Amino acid sequence: MTSTRNRSPIWDTLLLYSPVLMAVLVMLPRLLSPQFGLFDDGRTLVTAQTLTSGTWYTGKDSIEGRFRPIHWLWFSVLYLLDGANPFWFFIGNMLALAFVTWGIIFLVRKVGGSGLQAWLAGAVFVLAGPIPETFFSLKGEVHQSVFLMLALLSMLPYSKSQSRWQKAGALVLSAMAVLLANFSKETSVVLLPISVTWYALVRFIPGYGKESDRRDRYGAFAFANIIAVIVFFIIRTWVISMQVNTGTYTQRYAIDFGQILQSVVRWGGWLVRDFFWVVPLLLAALLLIASRRKLQSVLLLESFVWMGAWMGIYLPWNFMAEYYMLPFTMGLAVFASALVVEIIPAVRDHGWRGLSSLTALGLSLLFFIGSLFNTLTNARVQLVVDESNARMMTEVARSAAPNSLILVNFQDFTEYVAEMQTQFGALYRRPDLRVEMINLEETIPDAGGDTYIVAASVNNQPLLTVRMGVVEEAQGIWNERLKEFLQANDNWKSVYEAMRTFRLSDVNYPRLFCPFIKTRAFCATPAPLVDTRPFTYGWTIYKLENP
Repeated sequence: MTSTRNRSPIWDTLLLYSPVLMAVLVMLPRLLSPQFGLFDDGRTLVTAQTLTSGTWYTGKDSIEGRFRPIHWLWFSVLYLLDGANPFWFFIGNMLALAFVTWGIIFLVRKVGGSGLQAWLAGAVFVLAGPIPETFFSLKGEVHQSVFLMLALLSMLPYSKSQSRWQKAGALVLSAMAVLLANFSKETSVVLLPISVTWYALVRFIPGYGKESDRRDRYGAFAFANIIAVIVFFIIRTWVISMQVNTGTYTQRYAIDFGQILQSVVRWGGWLVRDFFWVVPLLLAALLLIASRRKLQSVLLLESFVWMGAWMGIYLPWNFMAEYYMLPFTMGLAVFASALVVEIIPAVRDHGWRGLSSLTALGLSLLFFIGSLFNTLTNARVQLVVDESNARMMTEVARSAAPNSLILVNFQDFTEYVAEMQTQFGALYRRPDLRVEMINLEETIPDAGGDTYIVAASVNNQPLLTVRMGVVEEAQGIWNERLKEFLQANDNWKSVYEAMRTFRLSDVNYPRLFCPFIKTRAFCATPAPLVDTRPFTYGWTIYKLENP
């Protein structure tokens, strides 16, 4: 066996950055089955098509109170590659995931982390629960993470600069990177309090971050963030006159105690589901601190500040989805890897400290394996839902006569309904098709062409997984009503049915806490701790046969 001393530096570098290859492998199923989804993708493609034709257009952003020009330009660049071809959009996502993974490893090494710590940080990030939903769909967090990483990398040249002009150039580079992040998604302004807190840590805490270049670098990064935020709000005010929280979308961001408390509970559920394995590491670290063993890694506190800030900026929002956690996950990957490298040396200690450290590492590894099964479930659900939706849309677009009416069997209006209308025109070249909600209490209107009912079905839907436009309980009730309607009206015929099934691989860690929160919807819905039930999703299409 080749010793570490004789090992090739190239081989060491390949091992260090092997999580980048993991990123490519994670994206491979999506590249083999590329489909757009029914959440915002149609709007995104219409906007990209308009922008690439030379007209500046951001859809409803101005009335929603949003300002994210880089968000739309990102998708417009991908649209230029091959139009509305999902494969190239997901190639872009794959490159983004690989870049952010590389950046995490590179940053940890550059700021003093060990090779093991850097590798662990990259691996934890790329295998985390929020990754499939974010990168298997057209989410803004994809390019937000890219520009956040550029903003973090932009700190590095400042401390190496020799002249004032070089330092000024590095400062401008840093401010531009931060501004791009802010223009990608507005929550990126949280970089300002993060950067100021980092600077305060190295500036005012005795013995913390003694290196002068570290203090100078964080000071410059804080100043760059101040500049970027000022420029962001000046341009935003110039383009959009309304205040941040007064748009039809942004008004749901409210500093309300009840809403924040509900958000804390939702975040708690997602954190337990995806990152329960961190708990043993935290407990072991606290025991080490209690035994007067000093933790050496400055990345522990800095990544903790990053995580707290990203969680905090989302708490006033009235909704929680797993992909919101992507920036948080970047910090957690660094935090968890730092905990591991702090605990490993304590395993050699005699007595309770060594035993507790070894136990913590073992439990953490066991729980981490469970979280990998949850990540697998996320990926498979996302692929099955998108594929089933696309197959239904393709069948309707292929078989429907001109000016047909498509009635969607949903109880309440959802994004799916609006997206179907948009995508029939933008993707399937069937703008003549009209999509409406069904009303079983009223006479079906004359379409002028064919009339269809499309009904979604879902069974054994996990409550904590990728976002879907169908909720099992409500859809089941509505499908029963449709069944009664069809039995009473025998001129409707089933012309298409496609259901996809696979066995779940969920380890429901949040259910361990259900005895304390029985009233929550998650705990009120029966499901096993280890969920291997068959998940089924698909559509049935009915056509009205003329007598």
